[in-house]
Amino acid sequence: MQELHELTEIAPRRAGSEGERRAARHLQQRLEALGREAQLEPTRVRPNFGLTHAVHAVVGVVASVLAVYVPVLGLLLAAATTISAFGDLTGSFHLLRVLTPVRASQNVISPEVGEKPGLIVLVAHYDAPLTGMLLSRRLRMWPRAMFISLAVITICAVGRLVGIEATWFTVVQFIPTVVLIVMTPLFADVAISDTAKGTADNSSGVVAVLRLAESHANKLSHFNLMVVLTGASAHEGLGLHAWLKRHRKELNAGATAVISIDNVARGTAAYAVKEGPVITARMHPTLVELTPESGTPYTSNELSDAILARAAGVPALRVSSTEREDDAVDPETLARVDEFVAALIEEIDQEIGPDLGS
Repeated sequence: MQELHELTEIAPRRAGSEGERRAARHLQQRLEALGREAQLEPTRVRPNFGLTHAVHAVVGVVASVLAVYVPVLGLLLAAATTISAFGDLTGSFHLLRVLTPVRASQNVISPEVGEKPGLIVLVAHYDAPLTGMLLSRRLRMWPRAMFISLAVITICAVGRLVGIEATWFTVVQFIPTVVLIVMTPLFADVAISDTAKGTADNSSGVVAVLRLAESHANKLSHFNLMVVLTGASAHEGLGLHAWLKRHRKELNAGATAVISIDNVARGTAAYAVKEGPVITARMHPTLVELTPESGTPYTSNELSDAILARAAGVPALRVSSTEREDDAVDPETLARVDEFVAALIEEIDQEIGPDLGS
């Protein structure tokens, strides 16, 4: 809890900020104090997702209007915006985001020296989330609402191009246009919002990783234990995206497991069986099968480090707590999550490890 307090007090840990850099240096020193090698891996990110999606929404509205008068231009603009939003919301690629400012960020990397055939990567983001109204739990389906709205406008632009002018068709096109208009100020609010303290999301996850790195250092028989603490990943996994882009070719998907600990507040240990803000994808079935019985399965609508690793073809699992809405962290919950992940990585070592050397 002392470590949790020290990290939380480094604020604001907004993606790309000086506070985030101070937190990274603190975590590097903490890992070195545990006797581990640790280094900062710099990266450049565009973390202003509020501005990014405000552009998507505005361009979507413009495309809807143009589709009525200049169908070809409206269709091209709507299709391009829909593709850009899909890539951004799923973390697959970034198009319109290149119009937003660049910030310097960094990941904290701590490998374990050894010649073991397998690798378990413990991941947690150390930057803190924003506080905009759009990010409240009751509006958590906004990514799907925005993507569907843009997709419907694109389909309507196709209809305009082939000559559909019926009143009902105008109503169908009008509804998603209004949705984007309503969402635009919410995106602007996120862009100028303050940064949360980030105690549960995700100082607690970082502390859990540090504790596991200390308790299981060189203890596994078949797996080295690597720590990757990511910056700029509170909302869209930009830190892990950069790490995977740099190191994916070094990872053997058949001998690597990524365990992301994200948002530990209250309750008991929980693990995501599916995750995704637009399309939910399954976590790796073998890792799900090996989870201890003390964990509770759930479906996440977020874009975490785990789903990005999974999309890159690396077996991954996200671990949280059953209650994630409160930013206060229960020490007993943190201990339960620690025990859950410890049992999971030991099970991976015992069940999968012996086959890696054959």
